Amino acid sequence: MKRHMVKFTSVLLSLFLLSSSALTVKAAPLVPKEALKSPVSTLWDTTLTSIAKSKGDILYEDDDVVRLLIEVTGKPVIDAATERGVSVKDLAKTLRKSITDKNRASQKSVKDLIKAAGISLKELETYDTILNGFSIETTYKNLKTIKNLKGVTHVSVAHTFSRPEPDMNSSTEMVNAIKTWTDTGYNGEGMVVAIIDTGIDPSHKDMILTDESKVKLTASTLNGLPGTYRTAKVPYGYNYMDKNQEILDLRPGASMHGMHVAGTVGANGDLLTGGIKGVAPEAQLLAMKVFGNNPSMPSTFGDVIVKAIDDSVALGADVINMSLGSTASYVDENDLEQVAIRNAMENGVIAAVSAGNSAMFGDGFDNPYTENPDIGVVGSPGLAPETIQVASIENNIITANALSYFYAGEELLAPYISAGPKDPKDVFTGRVPYLHAGLGGTEDFAGQDFTGKIALIERGSYDFTAKIQNAYNNGASGVIIYNSPAGGDGLISMRYPEGISIPAVFIGRSHGLNLVELLQTEGNYVAFSGKLAKAGNPAAGNLSLFSSWGATPNLDFKPEITAPGGSIWSTAQNNQYQSMSGTSMAAPHVAGGSALVLQRVDEYFNLSSSERVLMAKNLLMNTAIAHHDTGAYNSSYGTGDYNYTSPRRQGAGVMDVYAAVVSPAVAYEKTSGIGKVSLKEMKDVTTFKVDVKNLSDEEVTYVPRGTVQTDLSDGEYNYLETQGVYLDSTLEEYGPNGLYSGEYPIYFSEDSLTIPAGETRTLTVTVDVTNGVDWYYGAPLAEVFPNGTFLEGFVVLEDPEEMNPTLSIPYMGFYGQWDKAPVVDQSIYEGRSFYGITTLAWYDQPNEMFEFLGVDLSGVRDKNTIAFSPNRDKNRDDVLPLLSFLRNAKDMELNILDESGKVIRALYKDSNLTKNYYDNGEGTMYTASLDWIWDGTAGGKLVKDGNYFYEVKTKIDFEDAAWQSVKFPVKVDTKKPMKESLTYDEDAKTLTVKGKDEHSGIYAYVLEITGEEPVANNTGIFDFTDMTLTKKSTLKIYDFAGNVETLDLSKELRKIMKPVNPSLPGIPVPEPPAPPVSFTEPKAPLAGDVDAPVVMIESPEFFETVTSKMVTVTGTVSDSSPLEYLKIDGKNVLYRWNAASGKWVFSHTLLLEDGYRSLRVDVKDKAGNQLDFLHKIFVDTKKPVITLSESLPRVTKEASITLKALVTDNLPDLKVTLNGNMLVNIKEDWSYFDSLSPASYTLDETIPLNLGNNTILLEAEDSAGNLTKLTYTIKRNK
Repeated sequence: MKRHMVKFTSVLLSLFLLSSSALTVKAAPLVPKEALKSPVSTLWDTTLTSIAKSKGDILYEDDDVVRLLIEVTGKPVIDAATERGVSVKDLAKTLRKSITDKNRASQKSVKDLIKAAGISLKELETYDTILNGFSIETTYKNLKTIKNLKGVTHVSVAHTFSRPEPDMNSSTEMVNAIKTWTDTGYNGEGMVVAIIDTGIDPSHKDMILTDESKVKLTASTLNGLPGTYRTAKVPYGYNYMDKNQEILDLRPGASMHGMHVAGTVGANGDLLTGGIKGVAPEAQLLAMKVFGNNPSMPSTFGDVIVKAIDDSVALGADVINMSLGSTASYVDENDLEQVAIRNAMENGVIAAVSAGNSAMFGDGFDNPYTENPDIGVVGSPGLAPETIQVASIENNIITANALSYFYAGEELLAPYISAGPKDPKDVFTGRVPYLHAGLGGTEDFAGQDFTGKIALIERGSYDFTAKIQNAYNNGASGVIIYNSPAGGDGLISMRYPEGISIPAVFIGRSHGLNLVELLQTEGNYVAFSGKLAKAGNPAAGNLSLFSSWGATPNLDFKPEITAPGGSIWSTAQNNQYQSMSGTSMAAPHVAGGSALVLQRVDEYFNLSSSERVLMAKNLLMNTAIAHHDTGAYNSSYGTGDYNYTSPRRQGAGVMDVYAAVVSPAVAYEKTSGIGKVSLKEMKDVTTFKVDVKNLSDEEVTYVPRGTVQTDLSDGEYNYLETQGVYLDSTLEEYGPNGLYSGEYPIYFSEDSLTIPAGETRTLTVTVDVTNGVDWYYGAPLAEVFPNGTFLEGFVVLEDPEEMNPTLSIPYMGFYGQWDKAPVVDQSIYEGRSFYGITTLAWYDQPNEMFEFLGVDLSGVRDKNTIAFSPNRDKNRDDVLPLLSFLRNAKDMELNILDESGKVIRALYKDSNLTKNYYDNGEGTMYTASLDWIWDGTAGGKLVKDGNYFYEVKTKIDFEDAAWQSVKFPVKVDTKKPMKESLTYDEDAKTLTVKGKDEHSGIYAYVLEITGEEPVANNTGIFDFTDMTLTKKSTLKIYDFAGNVETLDLSKELRKIMKPVNPSLPGIPVPEPPAPPVSFTEPKAPLAGDVDAPVVMIESPEFFETVTSKMVTVTGTVSDSSPLEYLKIDGKNVLYRWNAASGKWVFSHTLLLEDGYRSLRVDVKDKAGNQLDFLHKIFVDTKKPVITLSESLPRVTKEASITLKALVTDNLPDLKVTLNGNMLVNIKEDWSYFDSLSPASYTLDETIPLNLGNNTILLEAEDSAGNLTKLTYTIKRNK
């Protein structure tokens, strides 16, 4: 959303392999275990000298349109319910109305104050249940003003959440759901689960209840909310994003993600006729659709999610499922999604939330470095303490639609996951030819005719949308993408490009390689007959590779539990089924499991509010089956039988619902009351206490044991599996915990714990690594892990009679200083840069390229040659950093220092920056903002030529964290280089030139001859054997700062050789243009057309800020049938057919006032298919206002003056600079744009004055780029 924020997406680099080397931190080298396959799959060659600018996507600007969520004074309804020990649903209606009326009055008072402040806004949602407040649309700069208004208690920006892109038959068995139904009768009956997602199809044949009389919600219990009653199974549904009643997922290429999630939670189909059953088949489901149907807006916002949570609680939901998230986020107790979840928990509602599908830092690029232990990327809102965040394990069985082909005389079925609006089984009949298109880049299609054929493409190098788009551009009728070597035969879901509709499927690697082989031997045909394929999952028993690791940036323990999420078969709209993968699929298993466990809790324990949630959560976590590490080393050496997969990856283990509903005891950390232990920073000796409570009427006994583990590392790379930490004196080749193991240094206060009925006993646990060593080297941890490492494991409580389920409590802490590891990657000028991107660069704006500085023509990097010339010649005129963030940066400051290290300009301030986690190319390798550009000025003037430093200061999100500083040396050099000598050897036909530059040094010599390509080198020697020298030839000498000396060679060489008449360059004959493709406009409805028209708004983009009240909306409409109408805000829009694109195009101008504007787009075709959605923009035509508190003198004898002013804007974002030094950067989280206040900053600065005239420049800029400048000249006399 921020126009100046850019992140690197993809660039072509050379690859090379490095083998791991032994660590040598002590006099005698450490001896590692015998190396298996190197964990370093590829390292990117870093000979890169420039990269293309990519579109920005992270930071907010002042004029960005955001949704603010505003809390006001007065307790919400949920507080009254909690105080009385009842649910919101059961609170007396008269009391509830009284509280609501009072809160609405306080909300109105604040709204009136906002309007009185002249703030442009659009009112959105009102919240009464879990918080007292409302949301609005306004610009970012208004946040601070609203925050300071009377009656406002908190203001935040609603986060933006990406639409989930998912990657069942056996999965219910994996979590022991079937045994739970049959043995205990707990099947979800009487429970309500809210599905906050993309929507549900209530008419699906599996969306039924066995006995509709045993329901919690009926049509009469909807409490006047905006949605409507649908069925007994799905009693409520509403589209919170588009604010209408359409709860199906109808976007082009709709994933039907919410429908898949709903089926996993509570489908109740007939297994004998192909139906499925979810984990809680008799539960009711709420269709809380928060992802809209606008093709231009695939995401949603925090305030929309908060409203859905609010209404879920009001409806009496027992469980909320949120299979969504924002990767690598922050734990923030004031974040309103996290506040909403906390309030829901306090009302007795469990929130099961997915962990994310981004694996860990650097996934798909390289294994993390050992010195960067902060590899977690778990997402928000799941990292809120009150959720139960869910990781993914692979399903045992894969069930999916399949393509067929003949291989070695046998028909094989390859299960696939389809992407896009068309499934190939509905498009292709009979055999379809295919051709191989490599990795799917543009060059991979050259020389082959793909017309009418399927493009077979390998995963890697390019994102899925680019591959599919390239195939479409080259005439392919469909796409088959097969998995990469790392992905193997796993199936994942793909993102699909907008505006096209060819079928695209994803298959496993072995089938893909078979199809490649068949191109050389037996033929090239596949068929899509609609057959289903079931097969054993080759990854069965393994944690899903995509499942996101913890911990959180502040060392909280996440994720907390694991459930099946890889290759899950569940429901789709229109009585269909589909296979998906992702933690999005794991979370609904836990949501359904939570409903079953709550049935036990409600039946036996009579708990309410948060105690109800905590009991269910602890039972689920305690009885989860801790997963043993299956990594290469653990499998080879047998240590995986003893070491568990890192708790930062699996939480407490794989959910076992049956064990949770029959366990006679529950265990939890004594202080927090939760079945996990988060130890934050750890020393050599750490102690914690575990309480074990007997829930039964009989005595129970448990015997404790435990593990102590850390990441497996060779000292350079994290191998992403676990190794044991052992007591040094106990190491043996055939040790007690596998080969070359010893005893875990974990100790218990009791050898056995016997707990009488209904009582609680405490177990003291001590982890002592004073004499602990790692498994790989047998060395102290501090020697292997220079920046610290995680210490973690499990406390396991086993019934010696093996009658009761085993209980386990995972623990995690960081051994070392959490703020020590670097936030910013090493630069390209150093020896161990992870991405090879961090650098100082010049932004070549016309070409949208970042050119690395301090790199010569041979690719040699030298930070001492970083230079630029702020002389406005459009060549290296300024400088900015490209930063690869290894960790989240809670705060960042950018400063310019002089040669002595003194700050001469406070350039920029920022906050809440996210690590560049990569995510197989879906994430980014660097972050940059044009706000970070230094133009060579300080104090409003160009600095003198000389040596300076560009400083990047960062700090992590951790209590008392220290600032880190990275300084790039940079030269300011505005002087041109000089020619020192020039000679020509006529016999050798060699021209030699030597230049001289006294500051930044000679960068390049460039020979330009008319009609020929320029020749550049850094030696100054040019061979003319194959070149024709003409009178129109020049030689340019560049220095590293971009200054250039241009020599006219004809003049320079007249004295030493005869000029040659210029030869005319050959004139290429252009190829004839390809004949244009023409599409015919549909004139009659297409038979069987059930797809709504697709409206793509091209301008203004969703949430774009425009600075004119006259707004022209342009876009396209595509459909197979002619259009009945197209309307924007109820007005008919003219459209015309474009034969070249095969779409209708339109341009419609509106007159809009300042503020947030939601444009209602409504379209219908003549086949009767209709769709409407909201397209939201912001209009901001107002500049910030600067009001001086005191007038300034024009003449003074004082050595300084004090400048006092109030700077405001009608929107929440505001940047204020004084003489080029940034004073404040008010940058709110716009995902809650309903709650943000107008920006306001009180300036009080003392400014030193020099003798003579002093110019003072005060600037205020909002996020729309509206700029206000005030310039004062003050003369100081003696």
